[in-house]
Amino acid sequence: MNIAKERGQRLKEGIRRKGLTQGEVAETLEMSLSGLTYLLSGRSMVKPIHAYAIEFKFNIKSEWILTGQGT
Repeated sequence: MNIAKERGQRLKEGIRRKGLTQGEVAETLEMSLSGLTYLLSGRSMVKPIHAYAIEFKFNIKSEWILTGQGT
């Protein structure tokens, strides 16, 4: 599996664990739902700036999203 897909899968899992909808996440991050879908599917790379914003807004650890390390 490539890095973009791995990061997308971790982000998707983090969203699910928090009980959030993809729509809620996209709206909070001020991005389109299709843009978030691209990140979750691995068609676009979850970059550090995305991961840091997600950690700040939703308390899903950026290190885990980016590397799989931590919880």
